[in-house]
Amino acid sequence: MRRTTLILLLFLVWPLTGCAQMLPEGAELPTPVPTADPFDGSIPPPAGAVVDPVSNVVPAIDPQIMGLVNSVSQQQLMGYIQTIQSFGTRNVFSPTDDPNFGIGAARQWIFS
Repeated sequence: MRRTTLILLLFLVWPLTGCAQMLPEGAELPTPVPTADPFDGSIPPPAGAVVDPVSNVVPAIDPQIMGLVNSVSQQQLMGYIQTIQSFGTRNVFSPTDDPNFGIGAARQWIFS
């Protein structure tokens, strides 16, 4: 018990002492060294690179997709969520053969 208390105290107090975190008196931080070459805009882009894309394509609404989006109801989604919640858990270690509880029941409901 005494050793555990000492170790705990050490981990709580040691960060407050600033060990190996402070610079010596009068020392300055070194200037970071650049690791990448500065950007040079005079170099042309590689062949085939799209630099300034321009398109005359106007996005249109697909009526089939819009129909699918409009057919979704909040009540239906809430019903799905409540049904999944009713299986209790979806943990991978839960029973897979119980028809009313766990991941097996949820998996079978989704499949059917």
